[in-house]
Amino acid sequence: LAQDLTDKNAAQTILSWVQSKYRIVTILINNAGCGYYGSFVEGITTQHNQTIALNIQSIVDIAYCFIPH
Repeated sequence: LAQDLTDKNAAQTILSWVQSKYRIVTILINNAGCGYYGSFVEGITTQHNQTIALNIQSIVDIAYCFIPH
């Protein structure tokens, strides 16, 4: 199941898919991430913000969505 984890609805979509396939969640391995290669100073702020959104916020969003289940 491929999802854009910077999309706020992605966590719920993933949870719904997992529940339809397996019914119960006993373990969550949340290892999505990306990296930006190059000089930090020369990087574009948008690229850094997208990396942060994926590498930090998506982990929080997915955990928050899955924990009650």
